[in-house]
Amino acid sequence: MKADLHCHTNASDSILSREDLLDLAATRDVDYIAITDHDLMTNSYKKSGDKVKVVTGCEMSAVEPETNKRIHILCYLPKDTAALEPWFKKMNDERANAGAQMLERVQKLYPVVTEERVRRYCPSGIIHKQDMMNVLIDFGYTNEVFSDLFDELFSSRGGSCFVPPKYPNALEIILALRQARGVIVAAHPYVYKSLPFVGVLAKAGLTDGIELNHPSVTEEYKTAIEELCRRYSLIKTGGSDYHGSNSSNHAMPGDFCTDTENIEKLFEASERK
Repeated sequence: MKADLHCHTNASDSILSREDLLDLAATRDVDYIAITDHDLMTNSYKKSGDKVKVVTGCEMSAVEPETNKRIHILCYLPKDTAALEPWFKKMNDERANAGAQMLERVQKLYPVVTEERVRRYCPSGIIHKQDMMNVLIDFGYTNEVFSDLFDELFSSRGGSCFVPPKYPNALEIILALRQARGVIVAAHPYVYKSLPFVGVLAKAGLTDGIELNHPSVTEEYKTAIEELCRRYSLIKTGGSDYHGSNSSNHAMPGDFCTDTENIEKLFEASERK
């Protein structure tokens, strides 16, 4: 069984529509796919005729309460999404505001990056860094999204046009996910080096699992994740974190998966919520 539990659509910052993503996953023999867009669930639903079984969910953006380091938290199969709606609105308002400010700065350097052209790449209405980069690709300023030009403009370590949104406290997000009765999984802890905080969450019983199989993870980090999962009886998930061409990794749906034992544990955990 192939279960890719971390994929994105153009409702947030990926390039493919929901239907295109499912078509691609079907051609790659994926059995289950989780649509986990950032801070929303617009495209995360099941319907008759889906070519792949959809696991509903989202990926929430947050910061650790003491260090202010970023962390992403996956939520699967929430039963009461009303508990999440205020956080969806808050985060996407923040993201839209940051995107508008970044666009204004980019336009001063590259006037061809007009709002009209950028919005061709963001049907959700929220402008992301990748959307502006795609316009720059169209005009030949670079040939890939995550390039030297991306770092020059949008690096969080001094990009000339970067404007960060304000992220919520991770503990507040976890409380909302518990109210939504979703299965909580710490996403790709290697990306933000968040495993120490994930360990605190695990000890407190505030996460149901950790994403183990992900394009970013090293073997050393994988060993540490497996040990934490063993110690606290956590679910080990896997997913490609697919964003189409809007990605710095080249993983395809089905390249990084959750094994049969752990997808069953996830469904069992959902039933207990």
